[in-house]
Formats: sequence, C-alpha cells, structure tokens
Amino acid sequence: MRQLVLCLLIVAVAACANARLTERLRVGMTKADVIAAMGRPLSFGADKQSEVLYYRLYEEGLASDPHTYFVRLVDGKVASFGRLAEPPAPAPEFATSLPAPPPP
Repeated sequence: MRQLVLCLLIVAVAACANARLTERLRVGMTKADVIAAMGRPLSFGADKQSEVLYYRLYEEGLASDPHTYFVRLVDGKVASFGRLAEPPAPAPEFATSLPAPPPP
C-alpha cells in the first residue's frame, strides 16, 4: 500500500510539472537538446522548410485536460515553440423532443 501511494504521488508531481518542461526550451537549441529536455515527441511533421515536434502536456495536473504543444525546427534548430490553439469542446447535445409513447 505504501508503494502504491508513493507511485501515485510521483505521477501526480510529474504531471503537474509536465507543461513546465517548455520553460527549458530556447530558440536555437538543437533537436537533440529538445528531446533531452522534453522527451520523445508524441508525433512529428515536416515540410521543405521545417520540422515540427508535437507534445501532449498537462498544465494543471491530472485533473486538467492535456494540451498540444509544438516545437518548430528550421535547419535542425528551434525557430519557435508554444501551445497550439485548440477549438473549444462542443456543448453536450440534449434531446429536443420526447420520444413517442409506445402503441397500446
């Protein structure tokens, strides 16, 4: 039981600090520096001019939803980074009418 509590505490602390990993980033860092600071990206993309690493990070611990962060590399070095704007979650749908009663 004691080990379980310790493990949960470690996970909670790590999750709370997760988005703070971006504080380690600096323009001009290499891709290897970014991975050393942030860990392996969730996914990545590229075009002729740049490469983008994507991360899903928690901002306020496990109770919050994760957000997508990006790191854009040009010529193998960080050119920009930040949190992607995400659309708001859709409102829940409610039934607009009551179902018809069953036939007698």
